[in-house]
Amino acid sequence: MFEKISFSIYGRCVREEEWTVSNFIGTNRLHYIHSGNVLCQCGENIIQLNEKHLYLFPQNLSFRLITNSDTCVDHTFFDFWTIPAIKMENALDINYTNHSLIYKGMDALIEIGNKFPMYPVIKRNRYYNIAKSYLNNLLYIINDIFPIETITDSTISAAIAYIHEHYYSNISIKELAKSAGLNTGSFIEKFKLCTNQTPLQYIKTHRLNISYNLLKTKRYSLSEIAEMVGYQDAAAFSHAFKKAYGASPKYIDKI
Repeated sequence: MFEKISFSIYGRCVREEEWTVSNFIGTNRLHYIHSGNVLCQCGENIIQLNEKHLYLFPQNLSFRLITNSDTCVDHTFFDFWTIPAIKMENALDINYTNHSLIYKGMDALIEIGNKFPMYPVIKRNRYYNIAKSYLNNLLYIINDIFPIETITDSTISAAIAYIHEHYYSNISIKELAKSAGLNTGSFIEKFKLCTNQTPLQYIKTHRLNISYNLLKTKRYSLSEIAEMVGYQDAAAFSHAFKKAYGASPKYIDKI
């Protein structure tokens, strides 16, 4: 189904307090509600997510999950990237109990999620490649029933793959354009048409998504993380992070 799959963060967790969470643009989410009341806001539309349903949110869709203190939410989620990138106008809502192969595939991923509550996949565990294989097979099965749209332009997919592999380095937009066989202006226009972001915006978004997971591990200083994701110093990284997430990296547990 996909040439490459990599994880950002995954796991199963129970939340009893009121909370909201916004997705990371550029990251897909596979989300399953075991129990509890969760609302999903996409633009001006707010819908109730159903228990025992599987949701696939594409990387280009902006959404926010909302709950309150009078409900206990038990959910499993996988945030991930794919090549080619998934791009759809709406999320998929799947009553997976009606589809035996989807049911079995998701159950296997839930078992892996059970082992790692909120696991940031920076240092890979022994289930990493197994989880990738299960997810790829599950997406293949889902696509057979509910078509998953992807970015079909191979030159843009190659550019995205390069960004995913070299996000920590000084990536030249001019060189990306040259590799795509386009002048810089045409490349930027084509990239934005496919991803809804300019190449520079996409690089920044991907770096900050990686930094979020590095912060969650609590293993690295701000200076170390800044260097790991391609920022010149901790101050520049902290400024970019706060602008993107609305809070300083110091308050990562509240995001």
